[in-house]
Amino acid sequence: MKPPLLLIGHGTGDDSGAAEFGRFVHRLRCRLDRSTDVAAGYLERARPRLGDTVASLVGRGHHRMIALPLTLNGERRAGLDIPAHMAAEQQRHPT
Repeated sequence: MKPPLLLIGHGTGDDSGAAEFGRFVHRLRCRLDRSTDVAAGYLERARPRLGDTVASLVGRGHHRMIALPLTLNGERRAGLDIPAHMAAEQQRHPT
């Protein structure tokens, strides 16, 4: 099984921004090989949350994943938040 591609957004309270991120994920999913699972999650302020997405991927049998941060505003805090969130997910899902 190929590892899934997990796209990580920082999150936004702007519904149009979240919708655009969702459209991007959908377009990428359509362009990639169907054997590649593409999922997305947000750190905060939007759904689905990163933890929910990781739990869903693990529930579908994935034990490794390729995590790709996607932030457009260059927010430095995201560079610290993402590794911390992924470390927490590794503790929740040790396999």
